[in-house]
Amino acid sequence: MVVTPPTAFDSVSPLGFGASGTVHLLKCKTTGRHFAGKKMACPLGQADVARREHALLASLSHENIIRSHDVCCEADAVWMVLEYGGATITDILLENPKMLYAHRQSWCGQALSAVSFLHSRCVVHLDIKLDNMSVTDTGVLKLL
Repeated sequence: MVVTPPTAFDSVSPLGFGASGTVHLLKCKTTGRHFAGKKMACPLGQADVARREHALLASLSHENIIRSHDVCCEADAVWMVLEYGGATITDILLENPKMLYAHRQSWCGQALSAVSFLHSRCVVHLDIKLDNMSVTDTGVLKLL
């Protein structure tokens, strides 16, 4: 499959796929920063759904919630340019099944903090799972 990210980015590698689309590691051509690019199939006229999701994510400012930086519409697809949070918890646990209890405990607390914040803003997350949580190099959990 040919991946055509938004023009300001180079596609570095695929990160994964889900029910709503594929996720690619993107590198900004001007700054060199990495982002996650979520490419979703978008039937004609459905781009507003992605724009609303972007607007919601962009409005939520919390250390444990992935930030949305941009949304780019193509003829048949929409790209959401998101903060790159690192490896998913699923990937981390598959690589290191004996992960320290203290790390798991910290992740649980951070996930609860993110969900509590969402609920305080009357937002309900309908897809909480380990694949939608990533951990930065500094140990900060990020909920997508």
